[in-house]
Amino acid sequence: MKALLGIFLLSVLLTSGSSLECETCVGQGTTCSGEKQTCPSSQDGCMTAVTELSVGSAKVASIVKGCFGKAACKELKPGASASFATPGSTIKTVECSKAPVSSGSFLLALSGLLLLKLLS
Repeated sequence: MKALLGIFLLSVLLTSGSSLECETCVGQGTTCSGEKQTCPSSQDGCMTAVTELSVGSAKVASIVKGCFGKAACKELKPGASASFATPGSTIKTVECSKAPVSSGSFLLALSGLLLLKLLS
């Protein structure tokens, strides 16, 4: 019985600690910084995209960072229309990456393993 309880608690701790977090921000130019946001389960990666909008002879760059579906992010190509940004803008650069697992997940997993060891 103790082993089953330990396995259950371990699985709960591992599940709750495996959420993905991405920095989220929007800004003018090619850099921005913002808070980390926990991504919904449907969005399994982080995206950083720089877009460009031509206004007359001037070009205005904007940046977007946040959670995004990794498969959808890989479909975005430089030069394509940036439907997620200002209408009429095009993608200049895009970077898709798996979001880092929150730092607390390792400690939660370790706690679960120690609890399992104590209960066995």
